[in-house]
Amino acid sequence: MNPASVQVGAALSADGTRPARIFEQFTRGSLGITTCSNSDCEHRKLGGRAGLAAAPLARNVVVDNTSMRELYRIEDRDLLIALLSGEGGFHGPAVALEGLTAEQALAKPHGVPHSIAEIVAHMCYWQEWFNRCAAEGFTGMAEHALEGWPAVAPDGWEALRTRYLAAIEEGKTIVTTSTTLNDPLLPPHVPIPFLAKESKGSGILHAVVHSGHHLGQIVTMRQLMGLWPPPAGSMTW
Repeated sequence: MNPASVQVGAALSADGTRPARIFEQFTRGSLGITTCSNSDCEHRKLGGRAGLAAAPLARNVVVDNTSMRELYRIEDRDLLIALLSGEGGFHGPAVALEGLTAEQALAKPHGVPHSIAEIVAHMCYWQEWFNRCAAEGFTGMAEHALEGWPAVAPDGWEALRTRYLAAIEEGKTIVTTSTTLNDPLLPPHVPIPFLAKESKGSGILHAVVHSGHHLGQIVTMRQLMGLWPPPAGSMTW
């Protein structure tokens, strides 16, 4: 891939008149994090406890002298691992996906555009992508948003669920063992503006916030289908 020719989200919008970007510019404020937007995935700014917990992880304090890009830096590995695990006042990925049959996971209740299985495939795609960038380095990214929504075979649910949870565990291992978390996610001169300030470690945080959005969708879908709480139970007080 020629870095000078990298395109981000060249897919057309529904009306065919303008490009639909895979992600909006990824920014973090003092109280929260604004995340991605693609044709089917629109994240909101995290406020309150979630934003306060996540904000200290990534600060503009590391400078890449080659391109003079200020980078977000991971300062608390334990907090990032806890976010990957779903520790705190919300369910983690394993519980949110617990107890679903293939038929339930592949269903599209109330005319929703994606099944739970398709959403998991989407989360898995980007978790693995950010993991790979952190562990092996950047080798390119999807040119169109649709590439981040892999098809799910009728008999593929259990394997997909296992693969996604394994990607979460891989992310935790990378955070624990990597010595390059604060290195730039992108090579010099690769023009992807919304990733320009990402370090390898903050890229994994990016994946966590992205998955958090979609896991919320999955919980809502399960509620609509009468499949919530999961077998492990839910949180109440």
